[in-house]
Amino acid sequence: MRISYLSMLIYIILCAPVQAQYSFHQANITRIQKETNSLPFPDDLRSEQLIVLIDDRNSEESWFKIASQFHEPLKEAGVDLSAYYRFSTVLGTKDFFKNFKKYYELREIGYIAWIYFDKNLWNFRLIPLDKLLFGNLPLKTYIETDPSIKGLSSKLARKVIRQDKKRKNLLIPDEPLFYNYTDPFEGKRFDNYNINLQSFKLAVPKFHYISEDPEEQEAIKRANEELAKIMDLYPFEYELTEPGEEEDVLARKGFKFILIPSYGSEHDLKKILGYKYENIPDNVMFKYYIRQLSDGDIHLGPDWDGAETWQKALKNHLNGITNQ
Repeated sequence: MRISYLSMLIYIILCAPVQAQYSFHQANITRIQKETNSLPFPDDLRSEQLIVLIDDRNSEESWFKIASQFHEPLKEAGVDLSAYYRFSTVLGTKDFFKNFKKYYELREIGYIAWIYFDKNLWNFRLIPLDKLLFGNLPLKTYIETDPSIKGLSSKLARKVIRQDKKRKNLLIPDEPLFYNYTDPFEGKRFDNYNINLQSFKLAVPKFHYISEDPEEQEAIKRANEELAKIMDLYPFEYELTEPGEEEDVLARKGFKFILIPSYGSEHDLKKILGYKYENIPDNVMFKYYIRQLSDGDIHLGPDWDGAETWQKALKNHLNGITNQ
């Protein structure tokens, strides 16, 4: 069983008013924890490089501060924490995730470390890179918890030291290295709507949540009903496609364009998507854009149209196409 991360985010936003979003996220994390069978602590952390994803949504501290506290004990133990990313940024935008994973596969990175705060505990999950898929978090991971972020890192460091393995990581960064977001898109970026949308059918992937929970299944059913209703604003032909359907399959079916949702802090989204991002707040936002399947060109629209809910963000984008 796997958990659809992006759909989980949609489920959270769907089922709760804005002020209650985080409590629903906590409930989902708790359910994941109960279903997880923890893997044993790996014995190769002194020879592998780790990429750290900081999930700061339930913490009052910035992800920079969390990373700084987490870094030192493991560095001293000989663990190479090569780079730090914001969790929602990596998992919230499909195109960015593809670029992220491809880059680190080429560097032969062994593990992704996910750090998040839940129910007064800091949680550490160690995910093999080859098990990390967009929209899916493997249930079976190594897990560790502690009330403080530095205590969590120190607990892990003591485990590494007790293994008494030879250090192979000799060039460990003294301070956390925060990723400098580069252009994750294969094609060109356009501040417009593609004129050919009127001639070709648009692929619109449906939401999904792989779960046996009737309440959650019902929520996603309602989400897809709402998605179809909002898509009535789209002035051209479209089709709701099955979640997870490969893009080469969509292309063979005749689709030329696909609608892409992105999620994250407004600051991060604007940085990734090529907008001005200086002095932009970290409030959670959704933003839709359309990508060409053939060459990867993305069309964002002439103005920033992100919003605090996926419904409003989608309506903004579709209204922009209609009014073009």
